[in-house]
Amino acid sequence: LCVPPHHLRVTAHNPEEFFVIFTQPAHRDNAVRRGTLRVDGVNFVIAPWRENDHAGHG
Repeated sequence: LCVPPHHLRVTAHNPEEFFVIFTQPAHRDNAVRRGTLRVDGVNFVIAPWRENDHAGHG
């Protein structure tokens, strides 16, 4: 993704595999636009987080 490691934070997230927080909106937008990332033969789908997709009703 060509993003310096100190410009993002990766955490485990349910139901997704990982949740990435970018400090720079342009880095986030570029990653989402790319759509997938291949690491060691494994494809990771990159999609934006949307509150309506993940919100729960209490």
